[in-house]
Amino acid sequence: MLYVDDELGMLEIGKLFLEQSGQFSVDIITSAIAALPLLNTKHYDAIISDYQMPRMDGIEFLKKVRTSGNTIPFILFTGRGREEVVIQALNEGADFYLQKGGEPVSQFTELAHKICQAVARRRAESALRKAGRDWETTFAATSDGICLLDAAQKIIRCNQTMYEIAGVKNGESLEGRHCWEVMHGTESHIPECPTVQMMESLKREKAELQMNNRWFDIVVDPILNPSGVLIGVVHTMRDVTEQKKTEAAIKESEKRLADIINFLPDATFAIDDDGRVIAWNRAIEEMTGTPAGSVLGKGEYEYSVPFYGFRRPLLIDLIFEPDEIVARYYTNIVRDGSQISAETALSAPCGHKITVMAKASPLYNRSGEIVGAIEAIRDISERKHAESELRSAYEQLAAQDEELRGQYNEIAAREQALIESEEKFRSVFNNANDEIYIHGMEADWSPGKFIEVNSTMCSMLGYTREELLGMTVKDIVSEEHRKKIPQIAEVFGKTGYHTFSAEHRRKDGSIFPIEVNIHIFPFSGRKIVLAIARDITQRKRSEQAIELANRKLDLMNTITRHNLLNIITGLFGTVDMALASRDTDKRDGFLYQIKDLAGLIQQQMNFNIRYEEVGIREPVWQLVAGVIARTAPSFERTEVRIVQDLGRMEIYADPLFEKVIYNLMDNAIRHGKTVTTIRFSSQITGSGLAITCEDDGTGIPPDMKEKIFQKLEGSYRGFELFLVREILAITGITIRENGEQGARFEITVPNGGYR
Repeated sequence: MLYVDDELGMLEIGKLFLEQSGQFSVDIITSAIAALPLLNTKHYDAIISDYQMPRMDGIEFLKKVRTSGNTIPFILFTGRGREEVVIQALNEGADFYLQKGGEPVSQFTELAHKICQAVARRRAESALRKAGRDWETTFAATSDGICLLDAAQKIIRCNQTMYEIAGVKNGESLEGRHCWEVMHGTESHIPECPTVQMMESLKREKAELQMNNRWFDIVVDPILNPSGVLIGVVHTMRDVTEQKKTEAAIKESEKRLADIINFLPDATFAIDDDGRVIAWNRAIEEMTGTPAGSVLGKGEYEYSVPFYGFRRPLLIDLIFEPDEIVARYYTNIVRDGSQISAETALSAPCGHKITVMAKASPLYNRSGEIVGAIEAIRDISERKHAESELRSAYEQLAAQDEELRGQYNEIAAREQALIESEEKFRSVFNNANDEIYIHGMEADWSPGKFIEVNSTMCSMLGYTREELLGMTVKDIVSEEHRKKIPQIAEVFGKTGYHTFSAEHRRKDGSIFPIEVNIHIFPFSGRKIVLAIARDITQRKRSEQAIELANRKLDLMNTITRHNLLNIITGLFGTVDMALASRDTDKRDGFLYQIKDLAGLIQQQMNFNIRYEEVGIREPVWQLVAGVIARTAPSFERTEVRIVQDLGRMEIYADPLFEKVIYNLMDNAIRHGKTVTTIRFSSQITGSGLAITCEDDGTGIPPDMKEKIFQKLEGSYRGFELFLVREILAITGITIRENGEQGARFEITVPNGGYR
């Protein structure tokens, strides 16, 4: 404490009394002027000051302390008891006022009590201010949007994150506005708002809402007074868009994996790290007669019961067991890293004994941790039987070896004739325009390895003949078509021939559509398959373009019917009002309105005439530079320079592509205001060919970059760019505007659509 009084005796008595409890340490000084420097050199918890002192009284001392910014507790301890002194002291910032006199023990006990009270209060205020600053820092820095609302849901305060979520411009205040007005642009609560439920429950309510293509977790907490009456709301929003995307991607990935497993031709199932079944595909349903619903989610070897009639380990449970243990259940054990394959005999699945080959492998998560395992089971009974027959045949062949040696000369003579025949066949075979290939056939009618391929197939797929002869049909088709092979094999096995559509995959990974004709024919004592595959890329493009064009014509008819119906309804209404009016001026006004409505009908007809041309004719390959050269003379009088750097690049587009180029030039000249140059260029990107048309005009505002391509109902102005996008879309070409200085239109031609 710092105790200031011009009476030294009073100071010494006060110091002695206060320090005897051990609670206080007191410095004494007889002058307020001398006390002021001490406050800058030493920390005190409180000041006790007399009022009436020479040169500077207690009130002046208090003023000096407070004007310096010091908030130290200040107690005026004086013999003067006038009311105006008390009022002035308290007004100047004194914490307490005590009057001297009376019994000393009681007097100093009261002083000690006031000191403790003032210090405690000041420390509490300091702690509260610090807590407030900490809260302010947290409130401003949190990544969640926080809004404080009053009982009427008007905004009292928002943090910066909430301003960003609301999309508020710099300097704009949200205070005093309703939350639904800011967040949703509505005049009241939206039905799914959790605040509605909170108003009834007076408890925390949550919801997940989508706003402006973003997802948010909303938490609403009530602020209640001691009587339980709602006086405010804490409204918190957390952007969970990326989390939602991640969850959707995970679900899609899981579904894709489940679909892949489900369509595998081999009987396949998977378990998690607790041994519970998480996948049971169709093939295993057919093999065991057990539907997936009766086994999914079950553990404790439940998946072995359909095979053996009781619970026991399968290969999936023995992946990391030593071969001695695996050999108790399986034969022909083969390991490849963590993958294991083996054979065993089964009887329960189909009621008679079969031989199967099982292959099992662990499943890992992205961190490399084992999260389960998968096992595929294939019935190899026929293969085993074939192997047995092959061994018997080998024994017979060995016995006939001597006889065959005697026939060697005859075979040699025939071989020469065969060589000559083969040369003729190969000439036809290799010079065909279509892919021709011969392959073996598996026991289940699925395709085996290639036996022969023609030159056309090699050039179309990008493989050498030697590479292809080591492959099968499954190696050159798309993933989607690979799933269809069992179905094709089933039909093929019944008829001996089949025609179907498929997709071949080139060595570089690109896919193209084909039409395949396959036939079985005998060769050297076995059945092999002759296949002819024709590239139908051009036909597919034409079909897709015509189909898209028809959809666009349907759209045009719908728009036309809707718009004309609205215009004609308005026209009849205006005519009725004109006929009913006796006022000449009003009638003239109605006639002008009728004229305007008739003009709208004419504009709609003009739009229809131009739009109905889109997609009517089949797309063709067009030299882009040639199209620009033919179009540019239409704008010679405008003094706008048209420059191009496109080389000999051709694109596959609707014959109205020339109209696209014309509309882009016309749009730049009519709306660019200061345009002096229009430049066309191209660049090959990962997604295709990018053709750009850019000018040096005034450009297009950001909020109009997408709207300029729209054909809104009831609007007929500026539909040229709508037609541009529609014409390009016929062959899958897209267009967007992304200019920063001047207009810049980027046309993206997909891979395969340019050359």
